[in-house]
Formats: sequence, C-alpha cells, structure tokens
Amino acid sequence: EEQYPTAPCILDLNRCAFVFHDMKTLLCALNLFVSKVSNNESGNIVRICRHKNTFQHFDEHPDYADVKLNVVIRGKTNDIIGEVQFLLKAMKNFKDKAHNLYSVQRQK
Repeated sequence: EEQYPTAPCILDLNRCAFVFHDMKTLLCALNLFVSKVSNNESGNIVRICRHKNTFQHFDEHPDYADVKLNVVIRGKTNDIIGEVQFLLKAMKNFKDKAHNLYSVQRQK
C-alpha cells in the first residue's frame, strides 16, 4: 500500500507578498488584483483557486492576519500553484520576528 504523497499539498512554492501601510490601500489593491485576474488581464496568472482571509477572525485571535490567494500560474507546458499574500506592514514586522523565533526553536 503506497502512502499518499505530501507534494500535492504544497501551495506556496512560488510566493510573493504585497505589503501595505493601511487597510484601505490593501483592500484597494486586493480588489484590483482580483478584478485583473477575473478579466484575464493578469498575464500568466490565470485563476484564483483558493483564498484565505484571516482578518475575518482577527477580533477573536488578534495575533497575525493577512489575505492569501492561491493562484494558477500558466507555464509553457505545465501550470503551477502560487501564493499571493496581502498584508499590513505591522503584520510583516510581526511575521519576521516570529520566523526568527521559529528558527531559534528549531535549532534546539
């Protein structure tokens, strides 16, 4: 019996992040991005296949929040899944510090 490979679960091999100083600008950029993809005006990004908005639960868990879009990126022979993050500068700073702590924890 062969185990199911974990590779199909990788959704952010190709990732980028847009960082904003305020929520109004973040939402404006997010709406523009979604509009461009929906209207086939986004180059090799051809579809949004998954989204996650952790701002929805920020009141309950006020630690980290962002919007993540998994997108289909068209290649010459194969398509891949990428991730586009929309986050606030304060969240980026928090994430950077948390990642450094995670790296220290892994070394122990």
